[in-house]
Amino acid sequence: MTQRRHLTDNEWAALLAQDVLGREPDELLLEVSSLIDRYFRIDLGAAGIDNSNGALVFHSLHHTTATRLDRLQDAPPKERQDAMRHSSPKLTAGYTHTEEERMQALVEGLDAQAS
Repeated sequence: MTQRRHLTDNEWAALLAQDVLGREPDELLLEVSSLIDRYFRIDLGAAGIDNSNGALVFHSLHHTTATRLDRLQDAPPKERQDAMRHSSPKLTAGYTHTEEERMQALVEGLDAQAS
């Protein structure tokens, strides 16, 4: 049996660089396995979530996770960043979305403060 070894960061970087060379600018660098996407669609259906327009993809889970972590008011940005395994809080913030209800409450709070 062949023994496997883990690649170092430099080896991964070299492989990725090889893969990137010669690609078109709009070509995907990393593709999620079609099997993962297929199971994700099956799970959405099993959960009763309508995805007939195909708007929800496996990557959507990153946005959902960041947004839900943001709702935890006692979770500092650094902890949310660590939970997402991101390199910076700015990256995590890019995945975080403010919901309309929360935005409305913030605006109403400003209105009340101005009165």
